[in-house]
Amino acid sequence: MSVAERAGRASPPKRVGKERAKIRVALREVFVNLAKYGRVRRLYGEDHQSARRFMELFTQGLLTQAEELGFMQLELSPSGMTLEGDDILNHGNFGVELAESLFAEGVRALVVERGVSREEAERFGLIACMDWSRRAALDDELATMVWRAELEHIHLEVADRFSTVSDGDGEGLGGDGGRGGGGDGGGTGDSSALQALKALAEELAAGDDAAPKTDGLVRMRQEEANLLTRLRRELVEVADAGTEELLDDAEALPEDPRLLKELQAEVNRINLGQDLDAEELGNLCLELLWAERRSEQVEEIGRALASQAIGLLMAADPVGAAALVRRSLALLDGDVLPEFTAREALRRGLAELVQDKSRESFAYALNQLAEPGRAKGPLFTLLSPLEPQHRPQLEQLCAALDDAELAQVAADVNLGLMDYDEKAVLTAVEKAEGVRAVGPLLALSRLKAPQAIGACMARVRDPEPRVREAALRALRPHQSPGIKQAVLDSLGDAAPRVRQEALRYLAIYRDPTQLNVMEAHLLSAELGRVEEPELRAWLLAFAMVGRGQAVPLLRKLILKEVTLAGDHPNLDGLLITALKRTQSDGGKRVLTEAIRARPELEAISQSVSQQSKEG
Repeated sequence: MSVAERAGRASPPKRVGKERAKIRVALREVFVNLAKYGRVRRLYGEDHQSARRFMELFTQGLLTQAEELGFMQLELSPSGMTLEGDDILNHGNFGVELAESLFAEGVRALVVERGVSREEAERFGLIACMDWSRRAALDDELATMVWRAELEHIHLEVADRFSTVSDGDGEGLGGDGGRGGGGDGGGTGDSSALQALKALAEELAAGDDAAPKTDGLVRMRQEEANLLTRLRRELVEVADAGTEELLDDAEALPEDPRLLKELQAEVNRINLGQDLDAEELGNLCLELLWAERRSEQVEEIGRALASQAIGLLMAADPVGAAALVRRSLALLDGDVLPEFTAREALRRGLAELVQDKSRESFAYALNQLAEPGRAKGPLFTLLSPLEPQHRPQLEQLCAALDDAELAQVAADVNLGLMDYDEKAVLTAVEKAEGVRAVGPLLALSRLKAPQAIGACMARVRDPEPRVREAALRALRPHQSPGIKQAVLDSLGDAAPRVRQEALRYLAIYRDPTQLNVMEAHLLSAELGRVEEPELRAWLLAFAMVGRGQAVPLLRKLILKEVTLAGDHPNLDGLLITALKRTQSDGGKRVLTEAIRARPELEAISQSVSQQSKEG
């Protein structure tokens, strides 16, 4: 007799086409939310806000479907959950572990009737999400718990454990008759489930094709045999480890391998934009790493974290990428968590970011960021697990990064790995070839050793633009006539990035004697070919170097008495910014005069001020 018949109901009406598809999608969402609730409750407790949210989504969804359908009978098998032959949960869905767990506990069908209450749905959800692998010897089985829960509108068809046994066979898999661990258990104190699984493990360990040694030991349907066979490896591992006593003592059971696999799979399955943000996912990963102490697995998890971080960078979320790994970094500090012994394996895994297989993707993800400045702090976090042996890979990363600020972060990490050894950095600059010199040069920019000047000057005319830019950047801490001339010469460099770095140098030291050279460049025809970021750099550097002396030319430009070469749509806004950057009374007077002459500038001026306040 089916559970539907025992519930006093006829078989559900057949549904076709779009109606079936709609029901399938809705029910899948219901049970996926229940699986998510189970995951969050296991990690953070049932009072966690996400746990409460997922339980609410499950109960509301179940009530809605029960009301709309009136009656639904869900079948469970080793491959998942179905409704009228349609897959609700299968091995392609998140949450299939929920169906597998219920099936392993003997559930073959689930019926939900119209009229089910919220309290009933919640009680069922709590039972369904229990971690049955951790049940102690005297704990209730699922069937008993369902009976105690008094579910009036939810009915479960529960098989007699995993098999049908011969009458009176107290040593078979179902020898306790579903009464829990209080029957004859050979004096071991095991629950019936553990007795059954241990017996199965012993049989399977003796050989897949060996015939059963005990009459009536098991007569399982093939689908049940398939499910239990998947448990073989885990059970045999426990038995091989000589843990007979551990099996008898539920408190001493090791971490369930299925739980660890489930958590590791969740790292790849979670949709970051829907149920967990990167920081919460980072917490989950910390729990996973803490539970998993085996070096090989820890290293693999570290690689998965590195891969996820690259994915978040690809999605233009550097802050999320850093949040993903930040919590796990605590495990690398032996003073903070000395109990964690797999820290070197975790370092190797996280270092996958700069290894040959991932470095190109890592650099590409950083290079495509629209606002690379936002990634400086996150990049430092991502690179912090690296050790001295990773210096060559860091230098290659520096050479691959387009943005000098991000390359500077990587160089700073590299400098720390060199213990700020000036001699070692200078040696690296001298030995580096081509773009590989970018990293050592940027590291040199943090040091004030006079010996650095010669090494940098030798690279100012390097064929590679990024090397020339890095050399100028490394010269920032130094001043000399030769350096000033090299900087002025770089204002005419063919590469925009080199010209902008030269302008930054001039803005740092603000030598008004260079103003005439800068003005000549501003009024030259070459300026017509520059893009807005470089034009902004030219005008701001000119204003900061000249201060009050820069005001006359800026006045002519904003009043259109003089024009710049080329078409620059946002020139007025840039000129207003430059006038304000002179920080002079003359600049204020010119701006007031310009607004009177050109009233449309007032709105632009207000917009510039607002942007300045917002940073």
